[in-house]
Amino acid sequence: MSKKNKRDRGNRRFDVDHLLIAKRELAKRNAKVALEHARLQHQESPDAESRDVLERAMLARAEQMHDHGNRDAATGLIGELDKLGVTVAEVASSLGRLRVLLGILPPKSDCAGVSPTQPPDELATVLADQAVLYPQRRSPTYTELNEQADLVRESLRDVERGEDAAAVDRLAAIGRKSPFADWRLFVRGLVAHYADDVERVEANWGRLDSQRAAYRIATNLQVFSGRLKPEQCPLDVGTGQRRLQYSASGSSVVSQLEIIRDHFQSGRGHRALSALRSFRQRNGQSRKKLIERMTDLFWKRLVAEEDDRGIRQLVKAVPGPPLDPNWHRARALLWDQSDSSDMNLLEDLWTAYTRDLRQCDVLSEDERRIAVSLVYRRLAEAFIDAAMAEASNPASKYESWQEYEDEEEEDQENYLEILQLQAERHLRSALREHPQLLDAHRDLVSLYQDMDRPLDAVEAARQLLKHFPDHFDTLLWLANYFIEADDPVAAAPYADEVSRLRPRDPAVQSLIWNQRMGMLRQLTRKRKFEQARQQLKETFAAPPGDVRPYTMDLLQATIEYKAKSFETAEMHLQAAVGKVQEPTAVWLMMHAYADRFGLSREVKNDFRDRFKVAVKRRTTSETAGHMAGFLRDFLVRRVKYSGLATHQRLVVAYLSRTTRVAWQREDLRAVCEFLRHLTTWQAREMCSKLAAEGIRRFPGDPMFPYLHAKFAMQAMPYRSDFMLPVRDYELALEWNKTSEHRLSEEDLEDAKRGLAAAQLTRDMMSSYFNRFGGMMGGFIDPADESDDWDDEDDWDDEDDQEDDPSRGRSRGWGWTSGSGSQGNTSDSGKTQRTFPF
Repeated sequence: MSKKNKRDRGNRRFDVDHLLIAKRELAKRNAKVALEHARLQHQESPDAESRDVLERAMLARAEQMHDHGNRDAATGLIGELDKLGVTVAEVASSLGRLRVLLGILPPKSDCAGVSPTQPPDELATVLADQAVLYPQRRSPTYTELNEQADLVRESLRDVERGEDAAAVDRLAAIGRKSPFADWRLFVRGLVAHYADDVERVEANWGRLDSQRAAYRIATNLQVFSGRLKPEQCPLDVGTGQRRLQYSASGSSVVSQLEIIRDHFQSGRGHRALSALRSFRQRNGQSRKKLIERMTDLFWKRLVAEEDDRGIRQLVKAVPGPPLDPNWHRARALLWDQSDSSDMNLLEDLWTAYTRDLRQCDVLSEDERRIAVSLVYRRLAEAFIDAAMAEASNPASKYESWQEYEDEEEEDQENYLEILQLQAERHLRSALREHPQLLDAHRDLVSLYQDMDRPLDAVEAARQLLKHFPDHFDTLLWLANYFIEADDPVAAAPYADEVSRLRPRDPAVQSLIWNQRMGMLRQLTRKRKFEQARQQLKETFAAPPGDVRPYTMDLLQATIEYKAKSFETAEMHLQAAVGKVQEPTAVWLMMHAYADRFGLSREVKNDFRDRFKVAVKRRTTSETAGHMAGFLRDFLVRRVKYSGLATHQRLVVAYLSRTTRVAWQREDLRAVCEFLRHLTTWQAREMCSKLAAEGIRRFPGDPMFPYLHAKFAMQAMPYRSDFMLPVRDYELALEWNKTSEHRLSEEDLEDAKRGLAAAQLTRDMMSSYFNRFGGMMGGFIDPADESDDWDDEDDWDDEDDQEDDPSRGRSRGWGWTSGSGSQGNTSDSGKTQRTFPF
């Protein structure tokens, strides 16, 4: 009996519900098993329900194949679906999305007007993330997307190699509306993340789309680095952390890296270096790139912390990087960060580093020459900085150079010249290695200006133009140099070039005007009167906006006086006088023109006498503004003529009588601009008072509070309330945002620096008064104005001193004659300067 039951059980058949199994496996996302049972069910019973399950199973399996990178299998399943025919709307919708991801056209007539090479916008970002993260899922149809994805992946490899600049530059062509724009932001933020620049990290990663893969990766990195807490994240990063920890828990490499990290973060640098040496001994061949990356991070950190002992230990622990095998660069940078004054050691280290670069196998021949050139320029900068420190501080920290270190009583000027000559030598070495190094050309021109060698500066500028013929700043500087040197013919080709490059630039328009006026003066002095008259007509065909309406009449009169046509000259002179309220400014300008254009002594003395009589009259806004504006241009350009000092003295005396003047904005601005360039205390105090008048009369103009604060700072600590400059600087910066007459770029930067200094002074003085008031039994009000002593008796009277219109040249590119840091400014903040020859 038992044998029969066993035999019956072996032959017994069970009915399998394939439909139920297929549905259950689909719910579990087991598409492979679900598809097998769905096919069997459809073969046994091809009804509507089995067809529905089969379509869903085939779609799920196709999506699974796509996720695993098996494009052929996914394409085959889609072909089966097309033959079977899709009846489920949900399947049809998902199938269309999968077609786009795979780059497959819809069948037959459904493909009209559809191109897989141009995916819809809603799927372009998905394809972009897929192409970056999973190259095996790419469709060869989307050629452009794949090329941009390759750029992103190559950029990420650059970051891994430490080539941050190359990584950022590689993605510069990706636009803001590109589906890869988030990856460009991600790469920039990743560079800042490894540089520990939190501000740049937030600026880039803070703009990522929270639905994109780049955002998820960036969030995980911030959590792992400790900048962000897991509970602050909109994403669940706990699972990812646990997976990483579990996968790394059994790795000996990770444990050794954790030991190095713990030592370094705890300030035990020598132990961290010892652990790094052990790590290199164990994994020198298998983890070569990792060791190079760690070495790079170590030496940069030690240099930034000025840890000389740590650098010495690092040199003993590991070999140098491929670009610095003997550690000369690291030691030179460490010297640059320290307070050492040994210029010999600096020069020896950088020179030795150039020898290392010449033998570097990592770089090509051209790259080696460029790298050596950059090192020489860096060395030249060090000598230039030393020279500037020596010039500004006689007790400089820098020691004498090698050839003169035993001469303790060497004159400071000679030592300064030695430093500058060394800088010149190294800049020329840089240009010899790589003549296309623009910064070295610029530094050489600026250095020659500092050394007061204008001819060498001109030659260096011309050498720059051989390699960079359209360099605007150089062309502008050369044109202005020759105009200042009274050689408008030599300035003409450079003026034409800058006019071609930037015809609408206010500085260029001013330059063209000055060059033509120089030609006019030169032609008049050479008695070429017909050419001079023609030049005058061409010059005034389109004059700058700040030229006075009577200037052409005065120049015509000057030409006719030179030509001995006195009646015609008087006619033009009277025409000019008729265009002003009173002729004081006219006599001043004609007296200056008489000297500049070489008129006869009688004519010159006649205008001198007229001016001396007229300048004693009552002060008016128009006359003060015209005279101040005329003289201001000579001061800014450092151009002198016979009688300039007398004109300045008489105009200052004229302005000192401005008690009840109905000022116009432009006139008061011109007066303040003129007075700020004078050096006497009388002019400075007058400028401060007029600036205060400008604040009251013309609210919204930033020039007046800026000058008022500037002179208040110069009068500290005895003659000014230290609360005042802070208020005025803040007012100037606020008004500058909306004013039609904005500060020049130089004045704006000076105002920002002045505000910081004024705030520091205010805080220091407030603290001092609080402590002093406590000692005296009460608080002292720093703003209390008492007249216990007379200001005027405690300061030297410098009214009789002559002003020195020359102003020292600051090191930097260009002279003030090019664009001018003072004067009328346009809406863009650029200064427009015209020069009244």
